[in-house]
Amino acid sequence: MPILLYNNYEQLEIKEKQAKGEFTPHRNQDALSEALGKSDHLGRARGFGGVNVGVKRAFGKATSKPKSDHETIKAQLREEMREELKASMKANLPSILESMGLSTTLPSTTPSNHSQRSPPRQIELPHEKALPSELEEVLPPFEVETTCQLLLKDPESGAMYDVASATAYPPRENEVCHTVSLLPGHLKVKIQKVPDEFLGLPLPVPVPAFEIEAMENAIGTYVQWPTTLIRFSVEATPKVKKLKRMSPEMIFSNELASGLSASRKSPDIPDTIVDSLSQECEWLRTFVASMPDGDSFEVILDGTSFHYNENGKIQVDKNDISQFLRGAKLNISIIQVFMRALQHELNSNDKASKVGWLCPDTTSDTKIKSSTEEVNAYIFKAMNESVKSRNEFVLAPIFENDHWMLLAISVKNCTIYHFDSICLSLGRKIKMKTIVRHFFTRYKMCGNRVNRKEPLWKYVECAQQKGGLECGFYVMRYMFDLVSCCNDVSDLEKVCTSMSGDPFTDEQIDEIRDKWASYFTEHCV
Repeated sequence: MPILLYNNYEQLEIKEKQAKGEFTPHRNQDALSEALGKSDHLGRARGFGGVNVGVKRAFGKATSKPKSDHETIKAQLREEMREELKASMKANLPSILESMGLSTTLPSTTPSNHSQRSPPRQIELPHEKALPSELEEVLPPFEVETTCQLLLKDPESGAMYDVASATAYPPRENEVCHTVSLLPGHLKVKIQKVPDEFLGLPLPVPVPAFEIEAMENAIGTYVQWPTTLIRFSVEATPKVKKLKRMSPEMIFSNELASGLSASRKSPDIPDTIVDSLSQECEWLRTFVASMPDGDSFEVILDGTSFHYNENGKIQVDKNDISQFLRGAKLNISIIQVFMRALQHELNSNDKASKVGWLCPDTTSDTKIKSSTEEVNAYIFKAMNESVKSRNEFVLAPIFENDHWMLLAISVKNCTIYHFDSICLSLGRKIKMKTIVRHFFTRYKMCGNRVNRKEPLWKYVECAQQKGGLECGFYVMRYMFDLVSCCNDVSDLEKVCTSMSGDPFTDEQIDEIRDKWASYFTEHCV
C-alpha cells in the first residue's frame, strides 16, 4: 500500500512537469510508466479499449527524420566525384602521356614513374624562332610535291618528335587549304601515315569546320603545317606534275571564286591559261570574249529529266564561263549544263532510263534553309517519277557550305552513296541527309517496299582534290564515270568499292572540261 501511494505521488509530479512542458510523453513513455520505473518494450503487442482506436491514438504520431536537402546531397556527390576524377587522372596521366609519345614529367614535387618502353625517335632541329638564313637549311626551295616528315614539339621537355610522313606542296600565291588561306610561315601538306602513338595529338592548325582537329582525322587529307616543323628527307624524290591549272595566275581569290555571284564584270583570262587551253576550250574562250559584259546565254533544261512541271531556263554568263576556264569554284549553272550533256549522251545511246537527276539549284543549302517544304515536295516528286521511269539510280549534285558533293541514290536498295572530294573521317554533316531520310519515310508510308528498314548511307572512298577550288570539277568527273560505267545498281556498287583516294589526273579533268566546252558551243549557243 505505501508503494502504491508513492507511485501515485510521483505520477502526479510528472503530470505537473508535463503541464509545464518539462516532460513530453512519447508513445508508451507516459507519466505512469515513468512513475513505475518500467521500460517500455517497443514492438510488443498492446491492448487499448474504446471505439475507433487507431495507430496514432494507441502509439502517438510517428516521429520522422527531417528531410535531407537534395541540393546539398547533390553538391556533396559532385565534389566527391570531382575529387575521385582528379585522383584518377593524376594516377593515369603519366601512362597517357607516354602512349602519346610525350614527356611523363608532371608538375609536382614527386617525379612520375617512366615506363620501360623507349620514347619515340627524336629529331634535332633549330629553335622554332630561327633566323631565315637558318631556316633555308631546313626548308630548301622546292617547286614540286616533295615527301617530308612532320614534327611536333613536346611543350614539357622541348624535344622534337617525328609524328607523321607527308607530302609538302610548294608555296603559291593565294594558296588555300579547305577554303582557308594559308597562314604566314605555313605550307600545305597531305598527311600520309601517322604512328599509332601520335594519332590523338592535336593539329597545329585544326580545321573545326571540316572536323579535322587531331592527327587521326587528317590522314589522307590536307592541312597547314608550320615550316619550322617540316623536315625533308634527304632521299626524297619529288613527284613531277603539270602545274598549268594550279599556277598563281589561274587561282581566283576567294571573293572571285565564290560560285553563285555573277553580277560582276568578268576579268580577262591570263595568257598563261590561254596557252594551256585545248582546242574546244580555246574556241569557247574566243566565242565568249566577243560577248558584251552583262550578256548571258539562256539554256533550256528539260522538265522531264529534271522533274520540273515544265521546261526550266537558266542563265550562263561571261563570268561563269571565265571561272570555268580558270579552274575556279563553279557556279550551279555550269553543273546543270553538264548534267544536260550527260543526259543527251544517254539519249543517244538508248540508255535514257538508266539514270535520274535531281536539280542542284533546288537541293542547295540556300534553298533548303529558305523553303524546306518546297524542297521536300520536289524530292518526293522527283524520286517517285524516277522509280516509275525505272531509273537504276538518281544522281544529285549538292552544294552545301560552299562545297560541291555528289549523292548517288538507289531507291530500290534504300542506299545512298556519298562522294566527297574533301572526305572527313566521320563523314560530313549535310542538310540533304535529313531531306533524303524524310523522303524514304514518306515513300514507305505510301505502301512502297524497299530492301531496308532504314536508309544506308555509304561514304565512298573517292578521288580527293588537292586545292580548295576543284570540287565542282570533281563532282562532274564522278557523274561522268558513273554514267559511263554503270548500267544497274550492282555496277554502281562495284564502281564505288573499286575507287581510290588518289586525286584525278590533269588529263581526267581536261577531258571533263573539253566535254563541257564542246557540248555548250554545239548545243547551247
